[in-house]
Amino acid sequence: MLTRRGPAKVITAEEAREKLAIPCYYLIAGKAGPLFPTSSTPTPTTVVWLVPSKRWLQPPFPPVPIPLEQWREAVLPVVQSEEWDSRAPLIREAIRAGRLSQEVEFLREDLYRSFTEAGYGNE
Repeated sequence: MLTRRGPAKVITAEEAREKLAIPCYYLIAGKAGPLFPTSSTPTPTTVVWLVPSKRWLQPPFPPVPIPLEQWREAVLPVVQSEEWDSRAPLIREAIRAGRLSQEVEFLREDLYRSFTEAGYGNE
């Protein structure tokens, strides 16, 4: 189980583009999810882990720690946007057909833009 305490490393826009697109694609497809391992009322979590669902024999990516603030400010606005709604016909078809490459490229750019707009440029 993931039990890391303390803050996760802040992710730059470029790191988000390179490291979060595939995990976020699987999140949108319903094949990954967020985990809040150290959260409780007296000690709320400071890190969200994006993890593949347990049904994978060979997980498509390792668990990824994301600072809670960045999760709220930069990741959620992308994965919860209408453009990436898994019920939208184009996204649903891409997920069904397993078309990863083109959608991941679009997702990379959306994450980069979101992290930049949230103030997490490439410092």
